[in-house]
Amino acid sequence: MSDAGGVGHTAPKAVAGRPAEVRRHSLAVDGMHCAGCAASVTRVLQAQPGVREAQVDFLLGRATVAVDPGADLGALVRAVEGAGYRASVDEAPPSRLAELDAADRRALRGIRMRLIASAALCAPLVWVAMDAHHLWDPPAQEAAREAARESGVAMWQAAGDYRLSAERFASITRQFLLATPSFLGGGMPIVLAAARGARARTANMDTLLALGSRAADGWSTRVFAAGLLPRTGASLPPEVHFEAAGVIVTLAVLGRWMETRATIRTRSAGRGLADLQPPVARVRRGGADVDLPIGEVRRGDLVVVRPGDRVPVDGTVTEGASEVDQSLLTGESVPVAKRAGDDAFAGTLNAGGMLVVRASQVGAESLLGRIARMVEEAQSSRAPVARLADRVSAWFTLAVLAVAAVTFGAWTAAGRTDMALTCTVAVLVIACPCALGLATPTAIMVATGAAARRGILVKGGAALEALARVDAVILDKTGTITAGHPEVAAVHPLPGTDERALLAAAAGAERASEHPLGEAIVRAAAARGIPAAMALNFRSTPGAGVSAILDRRRVRAGTPE
Repeated sequence: MSDAGGVGHTAPKAVAGRPAEVRRHSLAVDGMHCAGCAASVTRVLQAQPGVREAQVDFLLGRATVAVDPGADLGALVRAVEGAGYRASVDEAPPSRLAELDAADRRALRGIRMRLIASAALCAPLVWVAMDAHHLWDPPAQEAAREAARESGVAMWQAAGDYRLSAERFASITRQFLLATPSFLGGGMPIVLAAARGARARTANMDTLLALGSRAADGWSTRVFAAGLLPRTGASLPPEVHFEAAGVIVTLAVLGRWMETRATIRTRSAGRGLADLQPPVARVRRGGADVDLPIGEVRRGDLVVVRPGDRVPVDGTVTEGASEVDQSLLTGESVPVAKRAGDDAFAGTLNAGGMLVVRASQVGAESLLGRIARMVEEAQSSRAPVARLADRVSAWFTLAVLAVAAVTFGAWTAAGRTDMALTCTVAVLVIACPCALGLATPTAIMVATGAAARRGILVKGGAALEALARVDAVILDKTGTITAGHPEVAAVHPLPGTDERALLAAAAGAERASEHPLGEAIVRAAAARGIPAAMALNFRSTPGAGVSAILDRRRVRAGTPE
């Protein structure tokens, strides 16, 4: 059985008692919007010859398959496309979060327009339907029901009171005119998605919504058409469900809009690390510095990193000296001095002078890129509780269809055919396996993404679930649990030196410094009400400190030279 919440798998097979040799390939899959879609793609892939294992993640738009040597990847792509999704082979997949978000944002604009149109039609439709209730004759309706029970025939066949009056037919006509464009505009994408799933022998939330809305709209349209023919008008009850179809479609589009927005927000939580790598690098070529997209930077290129910029590549410093904030990688808030020969890492912040770095690793191969890939893999991993939700949601749609069939049959057998359709539609539309399968992967992705932005890397969903049972935490160093910026704890002047004068001189020298230690000294002086004097001839030496002239004296703050 497949996992429905984003990742499905089967156990690899063995031959002659030895583990089977398999090859892993990655497919980019577009068009998935919920865990049910991932389950459908998983089932399609697992049904293909030569597939040993399939893992599908709708949040990352990726499927990983383990196949026998020589398996036809093109056949896998065609199978996924036959199920109504877009697919392509992507053997070295970079992060697709930004690409998927752009596609979802485009889709969100279309969904918003359908939602506005559906809501604008649904509101008057419901009003007309509710207003039409006074056209019913309750005593005649009850008499018809009693006659139906005695004769054992359908209620509308037992009473002529069910002929469509002109007033009633006018109300039904208005409902038809309002419901039809709503169903065609907002509901047709749902019906088409359900049809694609049916061709691929899969059922999902679209199947339930399409059946519910199509049944209500189809029955009501049949009653409307019968009203146009006087001879058949008496053979059908004048009860219609146009407003049910309109409300179903509107709520379905609203749910899809909310779901797409939630997916975009979820993915944004996982982009924290990837966004730290600059998209453009200043590369020194032919004696000139030119800005190039990071994808065009090659190993061996000389990359210029100006003060305040993030290092775009991994490499070795060849020129310049500065202090670099590496808290992203080390957790330590104090910048590290960098000179020629030192290593520099992508995503770290140049807090001082200009550096020239010879690139050794670029893009996804950099340390930051590898960490970001590990975080994405952790986000797509399955927690034990998620697997339970997957198993439930994998069969949920089929169970709902079975319950709906039993409901229709039971009401029909009881002679209440007028209630059979209403109750069946209700069963179909109240169930939502998408929410069940979406909850756990969304929680895992948001949690791991938020932790990554704070410098905490989580191995996967299982680790997050185990964290709930943790009673004690042991850390290897205190720098990983600091507030992220140093503070002056105490001032210890030498004998004969005034504490306030010492702090005033240090704060004056550090006023122009951007080093975290210097900023801490300035804050400490301000907190004690000590003014920092204006400094002249300020100089900063990476790794050594600063110096300046205050009151005609040179003051130096930092490490001894």
